[in-house]
Amino acid sequence: MNIATLPTTRHHSRLADAGLGSLLLLSVVVLYCAVRLILADANSFQAERFVSHWRSLGNPPSLEAWTVARGAAERAITLSPVDDSERYHRLGEILEWRYRDRHPGYTEARDHRLAALDAYRDAARLRPTWPYAWARVASIKAALLAFDTEFDRAASNALRLGASRSRINLRIARLGLFAWHELDDTQRDRILDAAQRGFAQNPRQGEKLIDYARTIHLDQVVCGALRANSPPHAAGCGIGPAK
Repeated sequence: MNIATLPTTRHHSRLADAGLGSLLLLSVVVLYCAVRLILADANSFQAERFVSHWRSLGNPPSLEAWTVARGAAERAITLSPVDDSERYHRLGEILEWRYRDRHPGYTEARDHRLAALDAYRDAARLRPTWPYAWARVASIKAALLAFDTEFDRAASNALRLGASRSRINLRIARLGLFAWHELDDTQRDRILDAAQRGFAQNPRQGEKLIDYARTIHLDQVVCGALRANSPPHAAGCGIGPAK
């Protein structure tokens, strides 16, 4: 045996042991994260099934169902090894559903709507280029009757990022009409531009916006903007064939 090689052999052995230990530690961390992600996804799936069911019915859920769904959405966030915009968005939507049928400014809904606002803020922070997150921030601010700088910024971001999406344009247009008397001229012009785009992209849903505008006596404002854009038809405004 060559005695001179023993230190080198021991050194290599220590390096191999250290490498194996690091590999085992990494494997444990990866497995831990994978298990948490699987559990988070399972809870997300459960929460989404509740929300999909409520959407199909169009009615607020029972307190028991809502509590289960909220718990699943919160666990999905807690268990996930990484922050995920969609998980916060889903939690915000579930929090909104508790008083979905109550009018804007409803006192008992305030705490739930504030909690939903926090969730939507997180969703927008984690995915700032997603227009639906900003649209939700604007929507819940309107439900809180908070037509402030944050409302304006959220609506502007939603329209800027989602200009090609009819749902975004028509949703923000509706919110803007609801807040009409709180808006300045620049904001109103932005809302009418959104209404024009949304109508051009989806005339059928655009007609519903005209119907809503009529209920709050702003149909002439919307119809005037649509006429300026020369749509081929807008039955609610008497443009083109009748309904």
